[in-house]
Amino acid sequence: MEKIKLNFLDYIRCPQCNSVNMKDGVKFYSCLDCKSRYPVVDKILILVRPKGQQAIKDLWNKKEKFSEFEFFTTKRVEKLVHQYTNSNSVTLDVGCGVGAYQKDFRGSTVSFDYVPYFLKKAAKKFGSSNRLFVIADATEFPFQSNKFDLVFCSQVIEHFTPKDSEIVLKNMVRATRNHIVLDTPNDGNPFIRTLRAIFYPGVADSDPSNKNRDTRMMHHKLMGRDDLEKYGFEAHSCIGYVSRHKFQIGSLWSIYDFIAWIFPDFGGNLIGVYAKK
Repeated sequence: MEKIKLNFLDYIRCPQCNSVNMKDGVKFYSCLDCKSRYPVVDKILILVRPKGQQAIKDLWNKKEKFSEFEFFTTKRVEKLVHQYTNSNSVTLDVGCGVGAYQKDFRGSTVSFDYVPYFLKKAAKKFGSSNRLFVIADATEFPFQSNKFDLVFCSQVIEHFTPKDSEIVLKNMVRATRNHIVLDTPNDGNPFIRTLRAIFYPGVADSDPSNKNRDTRMMHHKLMGRDDLEKYGFEAHSCIGYVSRHKFQIGSLWSIYDFIAWIFPDFGGNLIGVYAKK
């Protein structure tokens, strides 16, 4: 069966005025309502508000410092991605980085990131008529409502301030028509905080939004009855797991990972699967 060929115009909206009345072009996409223009550089659409476009261009050839994390994935997330997509699915990958999970998505994907270095690598490796990549700001979220079968967000939302993370989360809810998969570090676990301080010194300090964050509470809030009713969602599962990246102690890791699977709050990371009612 031939896969669906995606057209950007069916999925994007203007980040300046939220209009879906967009026009494509070789060098620019443009909004027919507010007349804002969005450049295409190296065949990649820069879909951020005009005032932020120069900052993206300034970063275009900059290599990111923490590139050793680029290709880290985990089997538990890979399994969920495969489970909640099929050959007809259209997935939105929020903060896709270099496309670590692209090979696991079935069907088609629209993927975005704010960092050109990551997105260019993803587009070069995975770009096709069914794998579209765009530079975008998650707080602007320039994507149409109820267009995606799955909205997937892995190790991204914890980097936002609490206020901005709420904006991103609400837009993920708006964009999906079926499921959300949200994967975050479990920063409510003091043991994990200690391990990160030992194995990743300086990483937390380099990101101001990491201070006083608690992504565990983010999952609990979304899974809380009142918020689920407000968003029109129900929680399918919340799974804990332990990353093997850099921190591998053989059988001890296996025991800890098993405990995290049974008791998610003990996990180093949490994966929440949420579905529209």
